[in-house]
Amino acid sequence: MTSSIRCAAPPDVDALLAALPARIADLPARRAAQ
Repeated sequence: MTSSIRCAAPPDVDALLAALPARIADLPARRAAQ
C-alpha cells in the first residue's frame, strides 16, 4: 500500500516530507528569535 501511494505521489511531495523534520526542529528557534 505504501509503495502504491509513493508511486502516485509527485517528487515534490517526497521533498516536502523529507524537509518536515528540519522545519519542525526549526520552529522553536524561530519562535525564540521573534
